[in-house]
Amino acid sequence: MSELTNKIHDDTPLDIEHFFADGGAVSQTLACFEHRPQQLHMAQAVHKALTDTQHLVVEAGTGVGKSFAYLAPFIDLIRRSSSVGLISTFTITLQEQLIKKDIPLIAECMPQPFTAVLAKGRGNYLCKRRLEFAVRRRRTLFDKLNYQLDSICEWSNATTDGSLSDLSFVPNSKLWNSVNSEHGNCRSRGCRYFKDCFYRRARRQLDTADVIIANHSLLLSDLILKDNDVTLLPD
Repeated sequence: MSELTNKIHDDTPLDIEHFFADGGAVSQTLACFEHRPQQLHMAQAVHKALTDTQHLVVEAGTGVGKSFAYLAPFIDLIRRSSSVGLISTFTITLQEQLIKKDIPLIAECMPQPFTAVLAKGRGNYLCKRRLEFAVRRRRTLFDKLNYQLDSICEWSNATTDGSLSDLSFVPNSKLWNSVNSEHGNCRSRGCRYFKDCFYRRARRQLDTADVIIANHSLLLSDLILKDNDVTLLPD
């Protein structure tokens, strides 16, 4: 999804019932869409809970279309309030499903554009300065892992994401922990790679996103670290 610099401003509420009805926005966009009363009921319940600022717990079986049922009213609220919304999942796998499949699909159905960004912990990103140091010390630190180090170096020049999930193989944990981004090892603006830093680029995307996709671990870590004036997620 392309990034937008301006927040969404539109006070027209989404007609949830028409959105999920036969002939509605979803069925007009997705040829395989099938109207499901359970999906509509869930979407209406989510819409009411968000509007009334109430908690809601929903249990629904496979095939109901739960992601669309909560995404549509959730994104509608974000769209109309010009605020930032966060969706937290249990696993990174579900994060990837949302950002790569569900959200791009529902974006085609929504009346207004929005931006969604996947939030990952800092340790998921490559640090170019630490990689440079590892290459210089390869003989003493990674003699048996030189082939992996070479692959990471080659990848670092081609990737625009710079995160572990973008790497075509799973590197040795010791090696990755020696080249990933760390708060304690960061020189911030004093680093010569600051302008091209993968982690900083991801942070800038988070700061301009309408919707942030995180997981429970990252969300709870952020809440704890905020007490020490350290933030993993935007406000």
